[in-house]
Amino acid sequence: MKGKSFFHYFEQGCKLNNPVSCNYLAKCYLQGKGTAVDPQAAFKIAEKACDLGDCSGDEMYMWLSSIYASGRKWSFTSRTRQNNKIAFDLANKACNCGFASGCFKSGYLLDKGEGNLNKDPKRALQYYEKACGLGHMEGCEHYYWFNKVGATPQVE
Repeated sequence: MKGKSFFHYFEQGCKLNNPVSCNYLAKCYLQGKGTAVDPQAAFKIAEKACDLGDCSGDEMYMWLSSIYASGRKWSFTSRTRQNNKIAFDLANKACNCGFASGCFKSGYLLDKGEGNLNKDPKRALQYYEKACGLGHMEGCEHYYWFNKVGATPQVE
């Protein structure tokens, strides 16, 4: 089967609320496989995949989390204001699915407490510990610093 055929099946599956199909459909739009590159469609479908609970889409959770955490203007979305609560929720979903990068990002967001997310060092430490346990080296570094110094390393 060619890419266009796969795209059609992912599109049909996503219409039927199959989260894995939505995840792959978003990737098709991002990479232009079987369709034209369309980041706006990818964003919308990636949100749907996450809402449906697709745990195979760690990179989708993290991509969306980064969009919300950055507060930068993205050409394909009207969401330009930083929303660290949504960023945390998305990263936390990835963490709950066993993705180390999601645990680290959750800890980092709680550690910094920027935007509309309150700082929570105790919870941040728990996320760093989980990230470390899942093999995330930066998570281990932050966990060590929290335990040794009481704060994460400051990057200049």
